[in-house]
Amino acid sequence: MKFLKFLSALIFLLIFSSGVYAQTNYSVFEKIYTPTIQELIKATVVSVSLPTQPTYGVLILESDNEIPIPWIAINKYTETKLEIKTTITSAIIGDKNSLTDQNYDTTAEFNLDEDKGTAFIELQADNAFKADTLYLSLDNNVALPHTIALKAQMGNNWKTIVAKKRLDSTSLSFPETTAKKWRIEFEHAQPLRMREISFNNNKNETLAEVEIRWLALPNKTYTLYSDARTYANIQTSEPGTLQGTDLKVIKAQLGESKTNPTFKEPDVDNDGVSDIKDNCVQIANTDQKDIDDNGRGDACEDFDGDNIVNSKDNCPDQPNSNQKDTDGDGIGDTCDNEESRLTEKNPWLPWTAMGIAAFVVIAIVIKTARNNS
Repeated sequence: MKFLKFLSALIFLLIFSSGVYAQTNYSVFEKIYTPTIQELIKATVVSVSLPTQPTYGVLILESDNEIPIPWIAINKYTETKLEIKTTITSAIIGDKNSLTDQNYDTTAEFNLDEDKGTAFIELQADNAFKADTLYLSLDNNVALPHTIALKAQMGNNWKTIVAKKRLDSTSLSFPETTAKKWRIEFEHAQPLRMREISFNNNKNETLAEVEIRWLALPNKTYTLYSDARTYANIQTSEPGTLQGTDLKVIKAQLGESKTNPTFKEPDVDNDGVSDIKDNCVQIANTDQKDIDDNGRGDACEDFDGDNIVNSKDNCPDQPNSNQKDTDGDGIGDTCDNEESRLTEKNPWLPWTAMGIAAFVVIAIVIKTARNNS
């Protein structure tokens, strides 16, 4: 009896374990590293530096049993001073370049009498830079402009980053944007005299290093998977403390990368066409049919505009958002030209009728044969 209980528990454990780790998809990672860690005498936080930002994260396995290990990524940046110049402005009093010279003792004023309350300034750096905050430094006793709008030049066009809005402070936050040339537009009812205009306090941060940390155990080796092509479902245990000012961290050597032997291009819809080449990533369409040659497969288009994609639409060429199909034959009533409500809803009925007719015929033949004999 005890043996049976033990066997049952063991089988449950094996099924549960395989269920947990079967969900982890290693094949989406293109590269493998085997970090070299110095000999440890106790559990210790170790780190390696990746050469690039890991898209979709990384996977760290304890090599002996392939258990996924919890980890964190710490991005380290280098700061360089931004050199931004004023290119053109609306009517201005003073030197326009004083607005971006990083000298807070100089000022320039947007000329209210000439611009009639609508001012602008265009700024440009030598290279494109990333920013998410604009700072305005006003002169003493100067009111904020009523509204502000921000644009960035993308190619040959201006893209709106912040649409015209009321300004209630000397800073403007916006979605992180990378650009070389910027345009700021103001509406003001008072003379607008400024000392400085800057982005992110004129500091340009560039990613210098991505540090990956995890808790390593003595006499254990680890495999690091990187360069994933899509998200992988990774389940790990509790991570513990992996960062802090007093935390001792040992630097490990990442080593050379190798190609993951199990790597294959992700195919979310399992239609045999990898996501990167699939014209319908979420809907299976092995034939990749694209009748209008627009780069999007017919299976995930909506030809009739009824908000139901063709592959799920029972009338793909005629709008029928209700998808009504009275006879249940898979063809919507809107485009079912030969409706037979009774027979199509009950496909067994014609066969039953034919069976009965055949039975009657056979019975008549048998009876006739008996009478003749």
